[in-house]
Amino acid sequence: MDVFVEHMVTRKNSPIDMLKMFLLTVAGVVLVFVIFLVMSQLPSFAFLFLLAIFGACWGWWHLMTSFRVEFEYTLTNGEMDVDKIVAQRKRKRLITVNLREIEIMAPMNGDHQRDFENHSLKTKIDASSSPQSPKAYFLIVNHDKQGLTRLIFEPDERILSGAKMVAARKVFGQ
Repeated sequence: MDVFVEHMVTRKNSPIDMLKMFLLTVAGVVLVFVIFLVMSQLPSFAFLFLLAIFGACWGWWHLMTSFRVEFEYTLTNGEMDVDKIVAQRKRKRLITVNLREIEIMAPMNGDHQRDFENHSLKTKIDASSSPQSPKAYFLIVNHDKQGLTRLIFEPDERILSGAKMVAARKVFGQ
């Protein structure tokens, strides 16, 4: 039986991200103000200054939208792909996990906290809206390329049931 499930999760901006966005906005306003001051002193170069303002505004928009991060989980016949999507313009594959090879998959706030903390992990991937989310799960897998890896993610019911079909004894919770 073939299984194909997709699920998207949007990353919540942390207070540090909000501070970065605020500082970026202040820096953009100051830069445009300085360009206008210099342009008033050198009116013969007004076209170049207008291009600089346009470039500053485009750069600000590009940086501000890069704070919009989504994660897509795709479960296909026992393999789960996790992709990071930045501002709906750039996609990067974070990891592909064969669910038959996982050591454990459990809720973050469950009874398996010991398994979450006691591994000498080589790679840690957070692909959740927030690790404090009540829906957050973790899985531990010995990945071929990335070594012993912990993945934090937020599966929905369809992904959980698909994972239980593949690795019933290693998937805990709901």
